[in-house]
Amino acid sequence: MAKNEISKLNRLSSSEISKALRLGEPVTLGDGGSLSLVVTGKNEGKWLFRGRKAGSRTLIDLVCGYAPETGLSAARSKRDEFRLLLRQGINPNEQRRAELAEERRKEGEAERTFSVVAEEYFSMRGDVTGKTIQGDRGRVENHINPHIKNLPIVDIRRKEHLKPIIDKLAERGAYTQASRVAGLIERIFAYAVDAGYIPGTPAEHLSRLVPKRPAGEQKHQPAIVSDDGAAELFRKLWAYMGSGRSGPSIRYAMQLSGYLPVRNGNMIAAQWEHLNLEAGTWVFPQTKNGRSYIVPMSRQMKKAFEELALYRRGMWCFPRGGSPGISPTPD
Repeated sequence: MAKNEISKLNRLSSSEISKALRLGEPVTLGDGGSLSLVVTGKNEGKWLFRGRKAGSRTLIDLVCGYAPETGLSAARSKRDEFRLLLRQGINPNEQRRAELAEERRKEGEAERTFSVVAEEYFSMRGDVTGKTIQGDRGRVENHINPHIKNLPIVDIRRKEHLKPIIDKLAERGAYTQASRVAGLIERIFAYAVDAGYIPGTPAEHLSRLVPKRPAGEQKHQPAIVSDDGAAELFRKLWAYMGSGRSGPSIRYAMQLSGYLPVRNGNMIAAQWEHLNLEAGTWVFPQTKNGRSYIVPMSRQMKKAFEELALYRRGMWCFPRGGSPGISPTPD
């Protein structure tokens, strides 16, 4: 570096800087080489370097630190670092913003654990009944969370983390539960992909890892295909309902299922406000496919609900509790 160029650098001294900071009067002190100390108040200042990126005519303001915490020597070192980056065509401000964005991304990934994403998934499932969500939450808590609860979802791998969950259930012979857990994991990870949390799912076709039940262990119940068989079934049901061994909720739910087979969840969720006994209609506001239905009631169904209404104790048609032989308590 030429002698006249050296004389333009490092003009300031520590004593000059200390004096300017003590006074606190707004002033800009040039140190040379485009580095300055901008005094903004009593014992407050900012080291500012102004330079151009290679190939650009635009001046860039770069902060080299804050005085008095950042001293003169440290500010000069930072200036030299920034100057080198600019010569390489790098804007230090843009580089820092990218670094901060990457730090925030990594922090977000670390906080977005499997359990957090699972809760998000459940909060989005407005298309299923509360009983279904309750069952799925139980599977997460009992079978999945013990293995991967606090793992960031981006770090979860099929072989290392998901397969052992299925294997453990299969080893216990819980093949049906293993299939349900595998399907639930598939859905949660599919949601994570849709939400942009992961680029792809390690849980695709996870259900295929559930082994087939060994020969001889599968139990199949024969279907009733004859009129005589159906008649015998209903005779047994009606005999049980007339035995007085169940309360009114169970008794009339069984009877109504004979007239209109519905899903257990829909039967349990039935409320008196869903019924119009005068018009003879039963409204299903939420079903498995997310649609609502209005079903006309047969004469037998209407009679069953009219009898069940004598035991009404609240908003639910089939509340829990109650003893066999309970006396009717009309509203």
